[in-house]
Amino acid sequence: MRHLRKKNHAYKNEETPYGGGAPVVVLPTYIEPSFSISVSPDDTIRKVGDTQVYDITPNFDRGSIQIDGAEQDKRSGVISSYGLDGSVVTEPISKSITIVEGDNDMSLQVFYEAGPQPLDSLGNEVDSPYSAGSIIKSKTVEGVLPIVSVPYVDGSETMADVLEEVMLVSYSSNSFLIEIASETADLQAGTESKWKILIPKALYDSLSSVEIFQFNNLTTQDYTNDLTGNFSVTQPVSFTVNGTAYDYVELENTDNTLTLSKLDAKINLIS
Repeated sequence: MRHLRKKNHAYKNEETPYGGGAPVVVLPTYIEPSFSISVSPDDTIRKVGDTQVYDITPNFDRGSIQIDGAEQDKRSGVISSYGLDGSVVTEPISKSITIVEGDNDMSLQVFYEAGPQPLDSLGNEVDSPYSAGSIIKSKTVEGVLPIVSVPYVDGSETMADVLEEVMLVSYSSNSFLIEIASETADLQAGTESKWKILIPKALYDSLSSVEIFQFNNLTTQDYTNDLTGNFSVTQPVSFTVNGTAYDYVELENTDNTLTLSKLDAKINLIS
């Protein structure tokens, strides 16, 4: 009588064929812990010298140990503490910052205990518990000095000859749009429009060049009139922001044939 030899098969997770023998063992899978922070107000840039209280909300997910898609337990242990810039804090968490030029950082660290022992579907210990540890997350607010000019007031033919803060521009920006008013005395006298733009010296010094293009509302309907050569550069000049004097670079139109009441311009910042 001829006997058939059964081939040996490898069964994943030690499961056996035909439903006999040892029970099927399902090993756990893992979702790792994660951590994020929410900051309010959610500033990306802020004026130098401002003082702002930021509320920081931690969002810690302990992860998961799963068997066949169902949660067996959490992957990490519970939160033991939080650290803000190296100091232990408790919720609610906030930080007061007086903005300086450049990066203003908030770093929140969550510390957690070791996680539970993972088990397979039969209750046997497998792998290792998640070790106690910490995760750190940071939020950066860029401190910038404002762009300064004589702002144009739409519909007005009389502009104040006062330099003002007109906008905040990230020092990593490639360009910005601005409407600049002529100085009243020059406009009334019919002489040149002395458009002025003051750019923070720290920003100016980080660039290879600055280009000034006027909006062409006759043909292209775009910023195509290159006025860069019409502007002189004076540096440093001083302008006071939040009670402190800072160095700026002054760009001033020197073309006495231009007598427009305003300059609608795009300023290209070339790195």
